[in-house]
Amino acid sequence: MCNSCSKNCNVNKYDKLGKKYNFQVYIIPHESSISVKNKIKDGHIGIIGVACVLNLISGGLKAKNLGFVPQCVFLDYCGCKDHWHDKGIITDINMSYLLYSLGIEEC
Repeated sequence: MCNSCSKNCNVNKYDKLGKKYNFQVYIIPHESSISVKNKIKDGHIGIIGVACVLNLISGGLKAKNLGFVPQCVFLDYCGCKDHWHDKGIITDINMSYLLYSLGIEEC
């Protein structure tokens, strides 16, 4: 969960957007962390994964195997220091596409 520790953090920005439009933002560091502890009724929870393409493929398949119908929003660019960049760089997504995926039209 976002702790709003930095104004400039993109997770904080999308967490605030979620409060405005009634969706929740969760930080899942790796697809292996995805689990379902309780049975979820169809249609009550949706997942939009936001990550680089490598993690979206494996995470999306895992979410589908858990009974979700996942949607994906790719990062604008990859900056992970484990795979893409020596020091790591802050990444972002296309906010308009995220809102479109959620069925939200901003005025």
